Amino acid sequence: MKQYGLGAIVALAAVVSIAGCGGSGGGTPTAGTGRLQAFAADDFRDDHQQIWATIYKVEILDASGAAVTVFEDAVGKSMDLQLLHDNAGPRFAFLSDVAIAVGTYTQVRLTMGPEITRFPVGSTTGIKTPFAASLTRNAAGNVLYTSTLDMPTVIAEGVTSKLVIDFDLPHFVLANGAVTPKVKRGDDSTLSDKSRHHDEDYHGTITGLTGTAPVQSFTLTNGAWKTEVSVDASTVVFFEKNQSSPALANNLFVEVNGTFDTVTGVLKATKIKIEDKSGGGQNNGRGIPEVKGLVSSPSTATRSFTIAITESDDFVPTQSTVNVVVTDTTVFRAHRGVILTEAEYFATLGAVSIAEVKGTYNAATNTLTATLVKSESESDGDDDSNEAEAKGRAISIDATAGTFTLSPISEFEGFVPGAASVNVIVAAGAEFEDGRGDDTNRATFFAGLASANRVTVKGSYAAGVFTAVELRLK
Repeated sequence: MKQYGLGAIVALAAVVSIAGCGGSGGGTPTAGTGRLQAFAADDFRDDHQQIWATIYKVEILDASGAAVTVFEDAVGKSMDLQLLHDNAGPRFAFLSDVAIAVGTYTQVRLTMGPEITRFPVGSTTGIKTPFAASLTRNAAGNVLYTSTLDMPTVIAEGVTSKLVIDFDLPHFVLANGAVTPKVKRGDDSTLSDKSRHHDEDYHGTITGLTGTAPVQSFTLTNGAWKTEVSVDASTVVFFEKNQSSPALANNLFVEVNGTFDTVTGVLKATKIKIEDKSGGGQNNGRGIPEVKGLVSSPSTATRSFTIAITESDDFVPTQSTVNVVVTDTTVFRAHRGVILTEAEYFATLGAVSIAEVKGTYNAATNTLTATLVKSESESDGDDDSNEAEAKGRAISIDATAGTFTLSPISEFEGFVPGAASVNVIVAAGAEFEDGRGDDTNRATFFAGLASANRVTVKGSYAAGVFTAVELRLK
């Protein structure tokens, strides 16, 4: 999904991050059913730095050949499969938590795009490599690859089972300009270790929203695919476009980044982007190219930078990097969603800056013209201490203690307040501006605070308290 392509083992990662159809959210199995939690992983291939593929569907089959869809996405998810393995072993990407009939399932069937794009070690240009002609194709020309599991998956009534689908990259066979894949049942011995789970992006519509912001839950729905999502004060919620004061609501189309908890059966959201439904593409904006990666060569003169791609959504890159250009309509956001100006964004770029970019891709020039640029790292010169912002009227002012209350909050970014007001604590060393935008001191600021029409605070929000490091009178 945009989410979310990623870096190395394309085919599998792609499946994981797509919030496609197929399957249903967590819950108690009905009579005659159990549950299956499915994950993707891989074995690393050391002669390639990236292997990209597109996944449309994942099914499991019983001995009779009857198939159950575990994951499906009509758009197709592009991803680098190498990403799902590191020096410590496999990393797990959540596919689905699905109710499934009791029985023994012996095979996995994947529907994939007709080719992979691979980057041998040292290469910056991708090599498009078709799947072997001997593999079955559907009417759309996509490959249907079936693998018999070395250990069947047994579904028992009322029991939740787990299946790791391993893209066995070392045993992908390259011959005569084509590739034959290999998929096996993966090692699940570290599945309970949350640190081994890979954050992914999932697209869908909010349904069944409950709770009061910032603590909420909902069902993320995309066709028949569903999963339960939890939200708390640490979750970043923001609009894709240049809007503030984001609020979750039923029927909004969103992109959710998070990690699936195998114990609770819930996807814990770290970031929720409220998508622009008018942005074109398929499925409320799906189909619009999006990349994530390390930023280099920023230039304010040419309004551009380069991204070393680690994730790609809705297109398969042909180069290991992509050129990004920004325009007067590009929206810039900090790590926690705060809106930045173009100058502010470029000023944050440091030696290790990661960005997520969405826009229009020109394959001929390998250029992505950005509609949205968002920082994805805290090492970009603007850490979490200055990535929340709120505006409103100040009441209950205590200059001695350095506190006041914003009530009501008229706008907010980078956090979701739990009420219409928020208590503000002025941090030591905070910076102050008067109503003209000139620097001022703490005493003068507080002297003018009661009569100000509005005050803007920037800083961090936690446990109902806003710690301000920048304050400006209006």
